[in-house]
This record gives sequence, C-alpha cells and structure tokens, in this order.
Amino acid sequence: MPHFIHGEVSEEIKKPCIGCTACLTKCPTEAIVGGKQTLHVIVADKCIDCGVCGNVCPVTCITDQFDRLVPRKQMTQRPRPVINKDNCTGCTYCVDYCPEDVLEMRGDGNIQVSHLIGVSGCIGCALCAEICPHDAIQMTEADECKQLVEAGIINKYYVRNATEVEAAAGQ
Repeated sequence: MPHFIHGEVSEEIKKPCIGCTACLTKCPTEAIVGGKQTLHVIVADKCIDCGVCGNVCPVTCITDQFDRLVPRKQMTQRPRPVINKDNCTGCTYCVDYCPEDVLEMRGDGNIQVSHLIGVSGCIGCALCAEICPHDAIQMTEADECKQLVEAGIINKYYVRNATEVEAAAGQ
C-alpha cells in the first residue's frame, strides 16, 4: 500500500522503510512526516516531486510516479542548477526559495546574476528552476556540469555566458 496523504503524489515510501529520517531531514518542503524507526509518509500537497527523498534513502524504498524505485545518489551526483546569465533578470526568486541557501546574487550595479555558491550543499531539488519566471535556470546532471566547467562553457558558479558578469564584479 502506498504511504502518502491527501491526493496524488509522484513519490511514495514503501516498506522496508526503516524510519532513519534521512528523507524527512533533506526534504526541501517538509513534505515527509514520521518518527524514528517508523514508516514515513509523504504529504502529497507539499511534495514537489524533486526526488531528493529517494536520493538519500539508504534502503531504496521510495518509488516515483511509474512505481520505479528512486536510486540513491551521492550529493556530488545530483543535478545542479545552471544559470543562463542572458535570461537572469536578478529578481532573486531563486535565492529566496533555495532551501539550502546555496544561491547568491553577485555582480555590480544592474548586472546582478544568480550564482551557485554552495555546489556541495545543493540537494538538486530544482525549486530554483521551477520558481524562476524567466527560464534562466536549467537543472543539469552533475557529470555534465563538471564537463561544462572544464570546457569553459560555465564558470565555477555554474553561470553560462558569465564573462560580462565576472568582469563587472572584478572576479
């Protein structure tokens, strides 16, 4: 039997949930409830279908909308936000909504652009990409991000087309 509350949800927690609270702790929207050593439940109305719960589950008991187990992923392997400087207007929505506070506005004067300042702290939940009204953030697999940095396509803050921003900020 699926374990979720109120309506449809893409992620479900099934036995053998051991109640370790890893999913509860990392959920960016507090959509998971449960106590230690008890089966946890996903509150559908709060779940944003980011998959972070499955990525941190040590016993792989969370399924997606197709009833497939969501694989555990190390923090370094989760998707990362890549910011397109040309689309970023500096509205700060992404910074304000980031549950891990790993995004920051940087630049000088009118050229403020979001930057991923805490790559290792990013949980890959995609809230920033979803909230961005200008399609300036694209979630990109971690391995691809590394290749883009090495190729000089994005900078170390995961900003695409960043040359002007870095020059203005003196970076």
